[in-house]
Amino acid sequence: MSSWEPDSDFVFHMPTKVLYGPGSHREIRAEMADLACDRAVIVTDRGLRENTDLPARIQKALGATCVGVFDDVEPDSRFEIVDAGAAFAAKLGADCLVSVGGGSSMDTTKAISIVMTNGGSIREHLAVHALTGPQTPHIAVPTTAGTGSEVTNVALIKDEAARTKFFVLDNQIFPRTAILDPTLTTGLPAGLTASTAMDAMTHAIEAITSICRNSMSESFAVQAIGMINGAIRRAVEAPEDILARGTLLSAATMAGAAFCNAMVGVVHAVAHALGGVCSVPHGIANSIMLPHAIHFNAVTDAEAYAPVVATLGIKASSPLAAAQMAAARLTELAASCGLQTKLSQVGVNRRQFQEIADKAMADGAVLNNCRPVAGPEEIVALLDAAF
Repeated sequence: MSSWEPDSDFVFHMPTKVLYGPGSHREIRAEMADLACDRAVIVTDRGLRENTDLPARIQKALGATCVGVFDDVEPDSRFEIVDAGAAFAAKLGADCLVSVGGGSSMDTTKAISIVMTNGGSIREHLAVHALTGPQTPHIAVPTTAGTGSEVTNVALIKDEAARTKFFVLDNQIFPRTAILDPTLTTGLPAGLTASTAMDAMTHAIEAITSICRNSMSESFAVQAIGMINGAIRRAVEAPEDILARGTLLSAATMAGAAFCNAMVGVVHAVAHALGGVCSVPHGIANSIMLPHAIHFNAVTDAEAYAPVVATLGIKASSPLAAAQMAAARLTELAASCGLQTKLSQVGVNRRQFQEIADKAMADGAVLNNCRPVAGPEEIVALLDAAF
């Protein structure tokens, strides 16, 4: 695919208000008031609630406006969790949802808002741009710097029986406000710091190479790549460094805005399948698959990686060689932060390759890839290379 041209038409949509700063979570009551809301339910996971003070800090900031805490969120929450959360919030008369946590908490909250507004089960609302009006207001408070879900219009929910992730894609589910407070991320363990940052790196790189890319999404993505590359090691090694934490948090949000408008590609198609079939954490799946997807794509469209190569400061004899060097650099970056770099290290076995490949080919993300994916056999080859 040729690079973006100045006269190309595009729409860049990001209606979420972003509030950034150390201590900014204390402004949450004012944000609720701006939304004309006065009864909030916090949506989070039990581990975060029991092992950290983060949900409690948000609850304290909300004061009397917090009417309850739903803490049953799981990694890749199931349909049943969403429906239970909606019933919990509705019973308490909530008019606002506050997600506290990572991508699973934010995606679960988006899905809960749909069920609260439209009734029934989330199973009935797995659609693309089918919602007809505003949903229950959602304020997102990310405690990881990775998914960018605080500024996206997509929610991933898992069907446990089918071992498949389903999604809702709709502009009505953008969070109304995203509160980016780096002080809420200083307690994140090194492994999660690294894997979520590599998740954001993947968002940015796939946004740059997507067939739906545009000049604005590329600008956000390029900036995010440079910020992540410059801050990830520092955040892993010095978790209390607010500058490094804030850099990653801002970069993750920028990468989220980029891929929300430009879409993602084969890395995410495979990562979604790895999560559904093998329960591989999303950030780790992306981190492992990203370099192999670069090798795959660069064979036919090495020029697509030119902004990535330039941002990483790579110089080579040809665009293909530069893209290959970028892939190697990303593997080294992940390894230097203590992350696994092979599928064999995260519980995947070769017998699962065909199921993973079939599910990846059914994932809409594969359609946005800069190199067309001919069939599941090419996905199997990617998995084999990453094994």
